[in-house]
Order: sequence, then C-alpha cells, then structure tokens
Amino acid sequence: MKKFIRVIGFDDMPFNKFKDKRTRIIGTIFRGKYQIEGFLSISVKVDGDDSTKKIISVIERSKFKSQLRAIFTDGIAFGGFNIFDPYRIYEKLKIPVIIICRKKPDIKKIKNVLKRLKKEREI
Repeated sequence: MKKFIRVIGFDDMPFNKFKDKRTRIIGTIFRGKYQIEGFLSISVKVDGDDSTKKIISVIERSKFKSQLRAIFTDGIAFGGFNIFDPYRIYEKLKIPVIIICRKKPDIKKIKNVLKRLKKEREI
C-alpha cells in the first residue's frame, strides 16, 4: 500500500475578463507533498454556469477517479463568476470538496456583480 492519498486541486488560468469568452481550468493530481501524478484540463465560460458539470465530467473520465480522496479549489468560482456547486460535485462523485479562501470575501461587492450578471440566484 502506498503511503499517501491522491488529491486534486483546481484553479483557473489567467484570462481577460473583458475579451475572453472562455478560460481553462487546470486540475493537478498530487500524492503527498511533492509528487505530481497528473493533470486534467477543461474549458469553461467566463462568467458562465458550466464549471460544475465540467468538473464532474473531467473527473469521471479520469483514470484517477477511483483513487481521489479530496478535491481542493481556490475559492468558489472559476473564470470570473462561473460559480460551481460543491454539494452537487460531492453528490455525483462522492469525493469531498475543500474550498480554500485566502481572505474573507467582500459579500456586498459580490452581490452587486452577481446582480449585474443576472445571477441573483447564486447569492
């Protein structure tokens, strides 16, 4: 039996929020502190609503799916405000989703942006 568990961490690539319609999300699969075992890549709409289904799909097709023990993300959205649903991801994959936030979000500012994007249901 190997010593460490496998986990995956997702983050989006840099994009121009005024020009780009899509951006890539990269998932890096780790075992332990230093061993990178693979990468997954998907394209999502900037400020869209497809990140949840894309994350589920890419993990379901991965050869690592049965061995992943946690999914880490940097925040709750990719590509601007393409907000993913961690509960739905867990429900479909049965892999815990751990969201890391480096600083407390400005809820008032977020609500204003979501209203402008007509995504009030996300609040």
